[in-house]
Amino acid sequence: MMTDNDPQYTYRQSILTKPWTFGLKNNALTWEEEGKPLRMIPFTQITKVQPKFDPTRVQLNRHILHVHTTQNGIIKIASMTYQGINDFKDQASSYRTFIKAFHEQLSAANPKMQFSKGITQLGYLASIGVLIFLIVLLVGAVGFILMGAVNFIILIKLGLLLYFIPSLVGYIRKNKPGTYDPLNLPADILP
Repeated sequence: MMTDNDPQYTYRQSILTKPWTFGLKNNALTWEEEGKPLRMIPFTQITKVQPKFDPTRVQLNRHILHVHTTQNGIIKIASMTYQGINDFKDQASSYRTFIKAFHEQLSAANPKMQFSKGITQLGYLASIGVLIFLIVLLVGAVGFILMGAVNFIILIKLGLLLYFIPSLVGYIRKNKPGTYDPLNLPADILP
């Protein structure tokens, strides 16, 4: 059982899960799913951590920390918690506090740890390709409007492009692959 003095963070992933409480205790990451026993992963069994900006239609500011382990695969810790259908609460402040404490303790206990950020290089290049494609569509839509071919469908598509292009630019900017210093977390990996 965790004590009140140990750093903790609780979130619920979806309607299908119960709340998970993560903690830091005795050089280990602990987590407890409501109604199940406490599990511990020693920091020495964590091979990599990888923060990502991972927005969805209803969670526009969601950040996730992927914790790669030798025993349990990947554990995900998200900055937003499920409260109801299409209802997620942003827990940016408590998420940031826990993630910073986790990085400090993990880097001290496991100095050879790999701290990678963002998406894969292939995913990053694919995202840039999609952005270029959307910009070409935007130019085409503006061209049709300038030639006088204004109709409801073109205006809707123009509106969607004007919405999605800035969102994609933000996604690409925050998810650029790379490494980082665990004691000086870059702003783009935190909400």
